[in-house]
Amino acid sequence: MKKEKDKLKILYIVTAFPRNEEDPITPWLTETIKRLNDKNLQIDVFTSAYKGLRRNKISGIDVFRFRYFFKTFENLTHEEMTLERMKKGGLYKILPFFYVLFGSIGIFFHCRKRKYDIIHVHWPFPHFLFGYLASRICKCPLVSTFHSVELIYLKRTFIRMDFFINWVVKKSNIITVNSSYTARKLEKYSPINLKIIPFGAATENKKIVKKQRKSEYFNLLFVGRLVERKGVEYLLKAIKILKEKTKVKLTIVGDGNLKETLKAKKVQLNLSDKDVKFTGQIPRETLIDYYNNCDAFILPAIVDSKGDTEGLGVVLLEAMSFKKPVIASRVGGIVDIVKNKKTGLLVNEKSPIELASAIEFLIKNSAKKKKLAQNGYLFQKENFSWDSIISSLISNYKRLIIYSYRKIY
Repeated sequence: MKKEKDKLKILYIVTAFPRNEEDPITPWLTETIKRLNDKNLQIDVFTSAYKGLRRNKISGIDVFRFRYFFKTFENLTHEEMTLERMKKGGLYKILPFFYVLFGSIGIFFHCRKRKYDIIHVHWPFPHFLFGYLASRICKCPLVSTFHSVELIYLKRTFIRMDFFINWVVKKSNIITVNSSYTARKLEKYSPINLKIIPFGAATENKKIVKKQRKSEYFNLLFVGRLVERKGVEYLLKAIKILKEKTKVKLTIVGDGNLKETLKAKKVQLNLSDKDVKFTGQIPRETLIDYYNNCDAFILPAIVDSKGDTEGLGVVLLEAMSFKKPVIASRVGGIVDIVKNKKTGLLVNEKSPIELASAIEFLIKNSAKKKKLAQNGYLFQKENFSWDSIISSLISNYKRLIIYSYRKIY
């Protein structure tokens, strides 16, 4: 075991981080850091406060939180996307100014006290400002990671942000993205140091898979937020088509602003609770049972009216880890996961007929269904496992250190 002083010290700068051990936000980020720390790295987190919450430890990780306003109003982050909250107007229109100001002051004093070998910024707008300042103070390399959603929101919300993204690309030693879809969105900025590392993609199914309960129905499962870009409306229409032909049941797990609208659509389509079941949010153990007992998983994602879509489609990888065949739309980063007729079935977006046809194909071809499930399982294990992601991160971190002539040992 190497000594504490020999550890590679990295500061992660992020929008939000779990406030306590039970907080469900960004679990993949917590798991990533835990696994990096297990590899003899030391990862600290610099993030925003939430209603007065300052420094604490989460899963053994040191989390430094900067205050930016009176604690009653420190809720620009965590509960929903910051840009969505800003749209509500009022105080949320001016909070970003204080957020940037006190975040910059916070990172200045933090890095004067603690030195790091690498600064790694997630969601660069506006956190690259903090990261750039930290890298100058620590005189160390800078990594920036885009997750696609911020690029979509910047394009939609701000008129002239190309200069900022160009600055991020120019000043970052490495740019990482979560999928080829996000990489394509950065193409016009000509990044020469871009790496695809699917943050948040790794899944680990440690639970022993129980024998699937027999059912007269073909059980479909959808898991996700009930928002426009998930395309659940088209899935309901596909179930309506199939109802006349075969016994199929859809379980929809998750909540969102379209939940009541989708329930009304279900009634309008004359679908009963035997056809479609909405569960809302459920405990992890219950979700595992749903995965174990479904016949196939489906993600009918679309490009929504705001231009947003799936940056990767992590939930598909989770389904694959349970050896379930998957059906998904040919949009965003989904194509990095689902290779048509190899690791799953791809259909065109917004097409209930194609969705119904793909479901019917799995119902009628049990051998091919089993083969797709096995291929998908092996594909996610080889390309999106924790070992693969952590190994890629460490390799790039070490390459940066060598390139910058900094001694690790």
